[in-house]
Amino acid sequence: MEAEKRIELDGCTYIMRPANAIASWNALKAAGAVFKGMELEQPAKGQDLGKSKIDIGAILGNLGDPAIAKIERIVFDHTNVQVAGENPFRLADRLETHFNDRRGDLIPVLVAGIQYQYADFFTSAAPTLAKLFGKAKALTA
Repeated sequence: MEAEKRIELDGCTYIMRPANAIASWNALKAAGAVFKGMELEQPAKGQDLGKSKIDIGAILGNLGDPAIAKIERIVFDHTNVQVAGENPFRLADRLETHFNDRRGDLIPVLVAGIQYQYADFFTSAAPTLAKLFGKAKALTA
């Protein structure tokens, strides 16, 4: 996992940092039913695990689920925001006011945050899960 991930959206920089692995794992376990049957993709040779892909559609399709709310909280709690000309702040501290002003940023930040916080869990486990259960589909590039 990279030490941080930055994404730029219309003059706003979102800086994501790693969450506690056990807290992230517990949130992931709580959302286990959401991820059942999800396709996992291993990174191409020489590509970082953080560049791997997970099936975000499965997550977005279950946004009302309380287990997904835990994953959202992990993402928002571990993201700082730097708006041009302003002091940086922790996204979770201004979540509603920030996204009321920047609605179009919410989904891209959430998706990028989920990929950043969780891709290494999935891609590291994909080959083993495929062998054990045959349901997790490990793809090679």
